[in-house]
Amino acid sequence: MKQQLSSLNFADLLVGQRRVKQTFFSQIDKIIDWNPIRGIIEIAYTKGNKATGRPSYDSLVLFKIELLRT
Repeated sequence: MKQQLSSLNFADLLVGQRRVKQTFFSQIDKIIDWNPIRGIIEIAYTKGNKATGRPSYDSLVLFKIELLRT
């Protein structure tokens, strides 16, 4: 069911803006070949091998987060 323009709320506006950002990030993923970068990161990023606790974050995800922070 389509919403009327007058019935949109603040959350709907934020979701709409998020789609624009998601499109941008999808385009970046298509442009950049992350595999060579992942290989370099994997050399320096050591993951813990404990049987307990939460699994480690993916090294490439952490790298992308740092790119967003800069």
